[in-house]
Amino acid sequence: MVVGVVYTHVNSGDSEAEEGKKDQIKESRKAVKSICQPTQYRETCEKNLMPVAKNDTDPKDLIKAGFDFAMQHIHETVKQSKLLQEAEKDPRTASAFKVCKNVLRRALKDLQRSFDRMTDFDFEDLDDRLFDLKVWLSSASKGQNTCCDAFEKTTGEAGEKMKELLRISKELTINGFQMIDELTRVLKDMQIQGTNTRKLLQVPLPPDQTPAWVKPEWKDLLKGDCAKTKAHAIVAADGSGKFKTVGEAIKSIPPDNPDVYIIYVKTGVYAENVLIGPNMPNVVLVGDGPTASKITGSRSEKCGYNTLQSATVGVEGFNFLAKDMGFENTAPADAGPAVALRIAADKSVVINCRMDGFQDTLFAQVYRQFYRDCIVSGTIDFVFGGGIAIFQNCQIYARKPAVGQANMILAQNREFKDDISGIVLDSCSLGPQPDLAADPVIQSFLGRPWKPFSRMIVMNSQIEGFINASGWDIWLPNQPNTQDSYIVEYNNKGPGADVSKRVTWPSIKKIAGDEANTYTTTAFLKGDTWIPATGVPCTASGPPSLSAAPAGGGAPASGGAPASGGAPASGGAPASGGAPASGGSPASGGSPA
Repeated sequence: MVVGVVYTHVNSGDSEAEEGKKDQIKESRKAVKSICQPTQYRETCEKNLMPVAKNDTDPKDLIKAGFDFAMQHIHETVKQSKLLQEAEKDPRTASAFKVCKNVLRRALKDLQRSFDRMTDFDFEDLDDRLFDLKVWLSSASKGQNTCCDAFEKTTGEAGEKMKELLRISKELTINGFQMIDELTRVLKDMQIQGTNTRKLLQVPLPPDQTPAWVKPEWKDLLKGDCAKTKAHAIVAADGSGKFKTVGEAIKSIPPDNPDVYIIYVKTGVYAENVLIGPNMPNVVLVGDGPTASKITGSRSEKCGYNTLQSATVGVEGFNFLAKDMGFENTAPADAGPAVALRIAADKSVVINCRMDGFQDTLFAQVYRQFYRDCIVSGTIDFVFGGGIAIFQNCQIYARKPAVGQANMILAQNREFKDDISGIVLDSCSLGPQPDLAADPVIQSFLGRPWKPFSRMIVMNSQIEGFINASGWDIWLPNQPNTQDSYIVEYNNKGPGADVSKRVTWPSIKKIAGDEANTYTTTAFLKGDTWIPATGVPCTASGPPSLSAAPAGGGAPASGGAPASGGAPASGGAPASGGAPASGGSPASGGSPA
C-alpha cells in the first residue's frame, strides 16, 4: 500500500500539470483498491470510495471517507424511514421504527466517533486506539442489524425496504474492520522500519471516552461508603433524601457531564422504568445492597413493549458504574421479552448487583461491559446481547419457565467473523432455582447461537447437573447458526460440566490455556486502563458458592434467585427468540432484540 504519498511537480505547462493530476488519480485508485482488497464486501468498498477518494492515498483518510459515506447513507435511511412510517399504520411497525430511531442514532455517533479517532492516535497506544475503533464499529453494525431485526414480526414490506436501505452502510461498516486490520499492519511495518515514528496528531479524548473515575480524586470511590458520602443525588422512598424516585434523580444529571455523578439509592423498592441517556456519561448508581435497593418494573412484549422498551433500567451513557443495586422485571414467564437491565454504554462496570426476570433478563447490548460478583436469574436467553462482556465470579440461576418452554442461559449477537464481541462467563456458578430443580422434565441449556458468528465462552466455572447433556441448542431449525459460531467450554467443574455427550457442531471448539487467556479482562476488554481504577477486582478467584434460593416468596436476603413472578400454569412460546420445546429446537423465530 502506498501511504501518505504526495506528488509535487514543477509547473512547466498545462500538459505537465495535467499528467501530474492523472498520476495522482491513478495512485489514489491504486490505494483504494489496496485498502479494499481484504474487505468482505470489496465491490461495495471500491464503488463507494473511488468517487470520494479524490486524489488521496493516505489509508487513514480513505477509511475516514468510508465512515463518512456510511454516515451519510444512514442519514438518508432515517429520512426515508419517516416516509415509510407515514405509510404504515400497523402498531408493530410503528414500534419497529422507534427502535430504528434509537439504534441508528447511536450508530451514527459510533461512526462519527470512529471518524474522529482516525486522527488522534499515535504509535505509543496504537493497539488501544484501534481496538476502540473496533468496539464502536461493532456497535454501529449491531445498531443497523437491530433496526432490521425489529421488523421481523411486522406485516407489509417495510422490513424488506429497511434492509435494502441499510444494506450499503452495513457492508461499509463491516468492511471497516478489515480496513483497520490492514491499517494496523501498515503502521506497524512503518514503525518497525523506522520510516515514520513521529506521533500522529493527538487531541484530548472527549469526556465520555475516558471514565471520570480514573481521576485521582475518585480512586477510593467504591471503598466502604465513600460513594454514598459523596453522592450528588440521594434517593429515598421514605422521603429522607432529595428525591423519592430514581427517575427524578436522573433528571438532575448535568448533560454531557465530564465528572463522576453519584446517585445513592437508599433501601427501598422503586417501581419505575428508568433511562440513563446517551448524554449522561460517568453516572455511578450505588445502593444499600442488591436486595435492599431495588428498581422494579413489569414491561414486556406481551404488554406492547419491544425488547428495548421493556427494560426496567436502560443505560446508554458511557462509563456507567453500578454497585449494590437490584434490577428486576416481574413480567411472568409467558410474557415474552421483559428486560430487567439493558446496558448500551461503553466501559461499564457492574459489581455486587442482581438482575432478576424471566425471558431476556440482562441485555448486554453493545460495547465493553464487566460484571463482578453479581447474580442473574431468568429462563430464555436471559444473559444476551452483542456487547464485549465478561461475567466474573457471578451466580447464574435458571428459573422455572412457562409450560412448554426450556431454559437458555446465553444468546449472543455476532453476525460476522471479524466482530470482536462475545459473552464470557469466567469463574461463575451456574445452577437451578429450587422449583426448577424439582421438575426434571424441564430442559436447560447453556445457550444457543443467536447469530451466525455468535461467540460464547464458559470457563473455569461450576456447572450443576441441571444442564442437558447436549449442552447447547440451535437457534431455529432453518437458522441453526451452528457452522461458524464460536462456542467454548473450558476447565469447568461440576456434574453439568461433563462434555462427553455435548453436541458436535463445527462451532464447538476445544481450546488450550493460551487461547483461554484471550478472554480475560486484560485481553478481551483491554480493561487495564479503566477497570482497576474502580477498585473492583478483575482477576478471577474461582466460582462462588451458589446461595440458597427460596422456593417462593420473592428475593432472599442475600444471594440466590428470587421466585417472584413464578411460572404460570399455562403459557406457550414467547414471540421473540422462540421458546424451544423441552429439549428441542425453537418453535418460532425472532431475536431477543
